[in-house]
Amino acid sequence: MTIEQWNRVRTPEAGEDILATWPKTAASIAHIIHVDTYDEAVNVCNAAAAAGQPPTAARPIYFDMSNHLHKCEGRKSSRGQWDLTRLTPIITYGSAAGNWVVGAHGQVPAQTPRVEQHGRWTGFAQYEGITGAKRCVTPFINFPVSFPDDCVHVGVTFAYGQVNADVNAHVPTRWAVDIVNATGFRLTFPDRDVATAVSFTFHATGY
Repeated sequence: MTIEQWNRVRTPEAGEDILATWPKTAASIAHIIHVDTYDEAVNVCNAAAAAGQPPTAARPIYFDMSNHLHKCEGRKSSRGQWDLTRLTPIITYGSAAGNWVVGAHGQVPAQTPRVEQHGRWTGFAQYEGITGAKRCVTPFINFPVSFPDDCVHVGVTFAYGQVNADVNAHVPTRWAVDIVNATGFRLTFPDRDVATAVSFTFHATGY
């Protein structure tokens, strides 16, 4: 039976077979593993799971992939693939510092870290019922995680497909992001006056 030290490294007890406990000790030492591809990281996670020590939130596996730090906490996608969370921010390079106002920022430096998020939303944009005007809006859609500061851009790609048994998603010709902040956004459709089913993916960028 190994003993867990303050830094979570497992060492053998007195009288225990040292050679037999080496695999447990090695597996308990947290370190960053260099991989060249996602598939290589998957192989490491699969090997850990096969050894009875899969990644968890308490004991994640860290990867250095393409000079960026990623973490696997054991979550898998709907397709059964390991989810890797990127920890290092993307750096945006500009030719010169900007002086335009972005939310609370009076100036944007030429080199600044940015955060990117993406997701998918399917639902109904509801008619607001404004007299003499066409206007449907989605509910306020929350980002997966609130941005640390300002969200400055949201890109949307609409998809046509069946929302339920008798309703297909509408692909609008006119739309706009009418609310956007650090926690989420809302879309408006100025040419619709009936509840409209829409399905889209979004990609948000901010600081």
